[in-house]
Amino acid sequence: MRRRRALACLAGGLTGLAGCSGFGGSSGTPHSVGEQPATGTAAPALHRPGEPVTVGDAGTFVLRDPRVQEAVFDGEAAGLRLRQQAGVQFLVFDLQHRGEGYYPQPMLRLDGDPVRVERFLSRGAEPFVAMVPVQSVGRATVTLNGVRWALPGSVTDRLARRPRFRIREAELVARGDGASLSLTIENDGDRNGIWRAVADSRQVDDGGDPVGVAVPAGETVTEDVLSFDRPPAAVEVADLGPDDRVIDHGPDPEGSVGEPVPVPGVGDVTLTAAGVQEAVFRSHDGAGLTVQHDADRQYLVCSFAGAVEGLPTPTVRLEGEPLSAERVRRPNPGRLVAAVDLAFQRPRSAELHADGARWILPNEVAEHLAKPAAFRLRDAAFVSDGADGTALELTVENVGTRGGVFRALAAPVDSDDAAIPLTLPVEAGERRTGLPLSFERPPSAYTFESEPAATDHTIRYREADAG
Repeated sequence: MRRRRALACLAGGLTGLAGCSGFGGSSGTPHSVGEQPATGTAAPALHRPGEPVTVGDAGTFVLRDPRVQEAVFDGEAAGLRLRQQAGVQFLVFDLQHRGEGYYPQPMLRLDGDPVRVERFLSRGAEPFVAMVPVQSVGRATVTLNGVRWALPGSVTDRLARRPRFRIREAELVARGDGASLSLTIENDGDRNGIWRAVADSRQVDDGGDPVGVAVPAGETVTEDVLSFDRPPAAVEVADLGPDDRVIDHGPDPEGSVGEPVPVPGVGDVTLTAAGVQEAVFRSHDGAGLTVQHDADRQYLVCSFAGAVEGLPTPTVRLEGEPLSAERVRRPNPGRLVAAVDLAFQRPRSAELHADGARWILPNEVAEHLAKPAAFRLRDAAFVSDGADGTALELTVENVGTRGGVFRALAAPVDSDDAAIPLTLPVEAGERRTGLPLSFERPPSAYTFESEPAATDHTIRYREADAG
């Protein structure tokens, strides 16, 4: 399916910046600030965004595009994720680096107080992001190895005011021979802003598409956010509520994985997605959610659309050899899971068969079966979310040979029914820290039942009695 998004305003926020060999036409002369003055009495100079600065042996840096957003995109290996929270905004900036030396995490200070900074992944870009409660700020600086950049007043002014968005109407409308999803977004907050969402085509580990609509304060804007090459009757979009930030649509009209296949006595069935995962979430009647993981296996996960209720469970064939598979209820009745032994080398062919119908799996499936992801949970902690609540912070290392998504559950010790799925994308050979879950009470209210082990996929915690 060819999807076209109308918002050029997102392009700047998703452009790759980290690790660039140049500075995009910057004409300034780098200032060397790697050494302190001999007297030791002069305070470090304040630099402006866009100004090249040499930081000792670490190389030359340019701080670019400081901005304040109501929501941010995060995630690359397995899908785009939107981070958004009431009462909080995100101060975002990009730091271009030219040089081979390692450099530490920069520090943000608001009126002299330090604020935690994270590095996000977002479609090739790696911006630095800080969660900041809505508040008045007189001065904001970014510091790296003694070098300081002063953020402009246009940035600090936005920290005191936050947009507030609501979806007022969502409609599939005809546009020529195709269709568009038209959204009406209201902003009754205190400043202009961009309403952001993720458009998810219901594919396994699908990256999703960033969507955004610029809405001035006190106004309502109607805009087409997704375009389809089929008429409205052939497009499915999940019902959208006022506060929804995920647009669930599909199946892919072009059949990017496979065209509709007639299954005798059943009807047309389309293989909409196929992917390889290190673990899978399972839902069970009366038993809540579990995560299935085996150190010696990967999981081939496929999704179907169409007449899936009458479809018998397909057989997976790798190089002609049959492999048992099972249907699972999460996230839809058309999902199929097959466990594949890690010892299996890359197959030259991978197919699904059911009652005379056949679907050919894409080449990337075979490639991923030969290059497993393998995750190790290196650290887990309850930390402040920057407001009045708590975030579960996980540090996960991928010691495998391809990028993937670490999947786990957070569950209170007394109830598996309340288990919450956690996901954190991590590239091969890298270690990543993320905040996949938020709680309403402060960090002191939560403790682990026992310290999570490196191979744990279920994290048990206790919550102190309120009051």
